[in-house]
Amino acid sequence: MRTLILVDIQKDFLPGGALAVPRGNEVVPVANRLQPGFKLVVATQDWPSRRSRELRLHPPRAEAGELAELAAFPQVLWPDHCVQGSAGAAFAPGLEMNRVETIFRKGPIPHRQLQRVLRQRAPQIDRPGRLPEGTRATAIYVPPASPPTSA
Repeated sequence: MRTLILVDIQKDFLPGGALAVPRGNEVVPVANRLQPGFKLVVATQDWPSRRSRELRLHPPRAEAGELAELAAFPQVLWPDHCVQGSAGAAFAPGLEMNRVETIFRKGPIPHRQLQRVLRQRAPQIDRPGRLPEGTRATAIYVPPASPPTSA
């Protein structure tokens, strides 16, 4: 089944958010237009707990944006963003969620942050919801993180 994955379309990644992507808000209408063309739509959500914020794993007095080493791997230090329960963790205003079958939340368990680095930053996904039994994605489409720039 053709599947659309909406990746981390959250307030903290929009202009004015804690980890803003320039023009990130422009992906919302694109995501909304794409959804009807897919049989299955799922979303991911960056979702670290307050206790597991990535900065807690980093050296004291480190600044966001610095490069540090964690478990022998280089790691960019990010500002706190998309923390569970915060306004920034919410999905982007205007993003249509009525076709989303389930949400895969990433990063809610403290040790998962370290596992992500140890596995060369391969995402660890916790599944608060499950897809219906027998559902199989046969073709997956992930829209670009930000709209293409015009030359």
